Amino acid sequence: MTNPPPDPVLVNAHAQVAASYEIVPWLEQLFLPSELVFSPIPADMLALLEASGDFAGPKPGKPVLVRIFSQDGEAGMMIFVHPVTSVMYVLVPVRSHQ
Repeated sequence: MTNPPPDPVLVNAHAQVAASYEIVPWLEQLFLPSELVFSPIPADMLALLEASGDFAGPKPGKPVLVRIFSQDGEAGMMIFVHPVTSVMYVLVPVRSHQ
């Protein structure tokens, strides 16, 4: 079985991130853009973001860096809302996407 071709909208969003950031946070770690891939955001992660009260959600079509601060430290992630499907994606390390 072969993988479906990549979504050109996600490919373009990834290119935007790579052009704008040398390193990208994923939770408490930092990665090169080439080490990350867009994946649909897990429902539990989305629920945590939406429950924060500060999260309004990004506009579709533009990757956004989200930083989360707590008493224990901070974490970050790059999210993207697909402009056609309205699905929210998050950049995750390639190894966790496989």
